[in-house]
Amino acid sequence: MQAETITFALVDTSAGFEATPERVRLESLTRFSGDVERLLKGSGKEVDTSTLEVALVSGAVAIRTAPLTMAPTLLRDLRALLDGEILDALDSKRREVIEKWQRLARQTPGLAFRISAPFLPRPVVVDSQSDYRADDADQWVQVERYVTGEIQDLGGATPANAHVRLPDGSTLTVTTDREVLRDDRRTASISVPRYASVPSTTC
Repeated sequence: MQAETITFALVDTSAGFEATPERVRLESLTRFSGDVERLLKGSGKEVDTSTLEVALVSGAVAIRTAPLTMAPTLLRDLRALLDGEILDALDSKRREVIEKWQRLARQTPGLAFRISAPFLPRPVVVDSQSDYRADDADQWVQVERYVTGEIQDLGGATPANAHVRLPDGSTLTVTTDREVLRDDRRTASISVPRYASVPSTTC
C-alpha cells in the first residue's frame, strides 16, 4: 500500500483575525489538534499518534501527517466524506468529530475545517454550507422569521442587542445593527438564528 500524507486545516476568522501558525488562539489550537488525533486513531486506534510525526503547514493552521501506510479504514472514511454527507458508514469516533465540526461551523461565522490528501480528488470541507450528519439526525434548514414589536432598548457594540416587546407582552432579544436603527426609526431588520432543526421523524 502506498504511503499517504494527510493535511487537516483549521480555517478560522471568528476572532477578528485569520488564524495562522504565527497567531492563533490557544484554545482553538488545542481543540483542533485533539480532534485531529481522534480522527486519525478512530475507535480501533488504527494510527499510533504517539509516534506519528507531523508538520505545521505554512500560511494556515494545518497539520500534515508523515506518510501513513497501514490505515485502510482511515483512508476509506475520508473517501466516504466526499461521496456523501451521511456519516453512518464512518468509524464511530471519526463520525463524532465530523459532527462536532459541523455544529461548530454552523454556530461560528468564519470557522471551517478542511481535509486534503493526494489520494482525494478534492478536499473535504466542513463549513456552514455543508450538512454532514447521521441518517437519523435532525435535519437543518435555512429559515427566516419576521416579528412585529416595539424596540425597547438597544445595547452592546457590534452587533448590538435589541430588546423587542412583542404584542403579547413578551420580550425578544435579537442582534441588529446600530446604523440600521439610527437611519430608520420606524422599521428595522433584525437577525434571528439562521438555522432551525427539524426532527427527522417529520421529514
